[in-house]
Amino acid sequence: MPEIRHPQYLPILLICLLSCTHVHPKLADNAGVHPVHLISSIKESNGDVKIDGSVISDNKNLLAFVNDIRESTMVLSNNLEGIPPFIKSFLERAGGGRFSIANPGKAWNCCDGNWDDSLPNRELICYGMDKTLFLISYKTGGIGETGHVILMRYLNNKVTDFWTGTSLLDLNSKKAILKYLTLPGNKHGWQYI
Repeated sequence: MPEIRHPQYLPILLICLLSCTHVHPKLADNAGVHPVHLISSIKESNGDVKIDGSVISDNKNLLAFVNDIRESTMVLSNNLEGIPPFIKSFLERAGGGRFSIANPGKAWNCCDGNWDDSLPNRELICYGMDKTLFLISYKTGGIGETGHVILMRYLNNKVTDFWTGTSLLDLNSKKAILKYLTLPGNKHGWQYI
């Protein structure tokens, strides 16, 4: 073990070490806004935005999202009308050009085997947002229903981070979503947006 030559400086060293986090020192301008995190699944190249699936599959950005959701005062809604256009646009691009979703209780392509291209492929469970954070949970069909959650961080109407996962749990509240996000195990499902 190394010898401490100047023990009077130990408290200062400890304070410096404890103040280091994964958060970029540049914070957004508005008070109460989440910090800009260093790890992001969004990569920009020549004006194109790409999603780095390895960040999502390894849950490298998940803890930052969990902490921000815990601190957030967002209220969840189950009506799609309040989702901003830049979020809808990002979801469409991430979903391969079509991210169709129905409000709860409306017709959608679920599990009956009769696929109708005029119907949405997803049913909203809920969504919430604050000044820099957006989350949405929804169901997709097939042999059975699968739950999905998408988390996004944004700044100035531009998505700066993204995470998504799948679940068989009913992700219908902030508490349920946080419980799912903090369960041990692999929960990514980024290729199934």
